[in-house]
Amino acid sequence: MVIGPFFQANVDAISEEFKDTPTLIVSPLSTDKGKPYPNQVHTMPNTDIVRNEMMEYLRAQNGNIIAVLNPKAASSRNFFESNFKEVKLLDAAANGAVTKSQIEGMLDKTGVNYVILESTALQTAIDLVNALNSLKNTYSIRLAVLEKHDVLDSTEINIQTLADLQMLFPSVTRENDNAKSDRFAAAYEQANGSTPNRFVTRGFDVTFDVIKRMFQSEDANIFDYGTEQVENKFTYVNENGGIYNNAVYIMYYDKNLTIKEAK
Repeated sequence: MVIGPFFQANVDAISEEFKDTPTLIVSPLSTDKGKPYPNQVHTMPNTDIVRNEMMEYLRAQNGNIIAVLNPKAASSRNFFESNFKEVKLLDAAANGAVTKSQIEGMLDKTGVNYVILESTALQTAIDLVNALNSLKNTYSIRLAVLEKHDVLDSTEINIQTLADLQMLFPSVTRENDNAKSDRFAAAYEQANGSTPNRFVTRGFDVTFDVIKRMFQSEDANIFDYGTEQVENKFTYVNENGGIYNNAVYIMYYDKNLTIKEAK
């Protein structure tokens, strides 16, 4: 087994060299799809997997789903029209503006409304969050994103408002505090005199998980079951000849400003 390199182009180059051997090449950090070598293990879910897993979660809630789009991003519209036809689509204005009346006209008065911010425009984010905040006492509303946007970190958007809307988001790591991560952090700090960062924890999770799998029976498919380690989980699928992790956490901001797991 070879863990690394970090960049996918280099992982592909190593995989090419070992393609006719039983050696596993484990890609620990890259979210690029790379080439589907049968001996290459993609431990980090790529963007397409993350977005699809988030959408499948929302679809399973049987609510009213609305996506607010950047009109210039044709790929976003195509994503929904090709895969999730039940989603109502709303294009922001050319300057990014979205109005309360536009949103309210698409809301369901009886069920839960999941409103997806599918734009990185600051104006769209501000307008949408403010509109939903003003409507949340009349309608059941949850804000959602298919991937984390830096735009939501703007000082013009109050994090308490995101918490009040219990914003849902996907994550490849479990971002909330839990007993397992606390034990790992304490053991690491005692051994090394410092607190583990996310790269330390991911390095441990990837290595420990793959080693455990390698000790399975030679007759078994060592990637046919899911596992969960300190901050990462691994559920592999064979796709176009490659081995890909499609395990994604669905998280949300609770109203007390903590982050909790929805799934």
